[in-house]
Amino acid sequence: MYNTLSEAFEAVTNGQTIVLKGNYTARDGKDATPTKITEGQSFTLDLGEHTLNIGGQMGSEGYPMISGGEGKLILTATTRQITGNYRIDGKIYAELNTPGGAHIGEIPVLNKLVSTSISKQEGNMPSAITYDIDGQEVEAAKDETENKYCLWVPTGSETISPVKDDAGTIFAQIKRVQGVTRSNRCSTLIVITSQ
Repeated sequence: MYNTLSEAFEAVTNGQTIVLKGNYTARDGKDATPTKITEGQSFTLDLGEHTLNIGGQMGSEGYPMISGGEGKLILTATTRQITGNYRIDGKIYAELNTPGGAHIGEIPVLNKLVSTSISKQEGNMPSAITYDIDGQEVEAAKDETENKYCLWVPTGSETISPVKDDAGTIFAQIKRVQGVTRSNRCSTLIVITSQ
């Protein structure tokens, strides 16, 4: 058991899951960054049926950060959510309906789980793809069991750059497509198309 999310992130190792045992409110504004996770490794933060309330606490560099470190963070929840503003950094795959006030730098973003039928001519799709939102680099983590990425897309009109693989080669574009839902309300769909 740990008293803070920051302490749990510092202790987690490859393949482990941090589980909230109740609603948790961050009070110290510290970043949650894993120190024992390296490239190619992953860990999970499972909210279960609880709420993680960031509470708008400010750290030394603005909103507190939730990071995958050098590896990948998988965020899951049964029925609950994250509330409050926070920054994300690194490869984060979020299976959350309500990710709260996630930001990349100072840009508000939402998570979108997007399947792709694109295949690279040489080998498999990368475990993460990169793109920029108005100059802020974003790493979109891949679900290894499905051909699906967790894209972090801006809530505003910020520009999204072409998608690059781990070698820096541009091979796709993220496009916002205005669609009409069954209830005739406009919604924004995100698709990955080949370059």
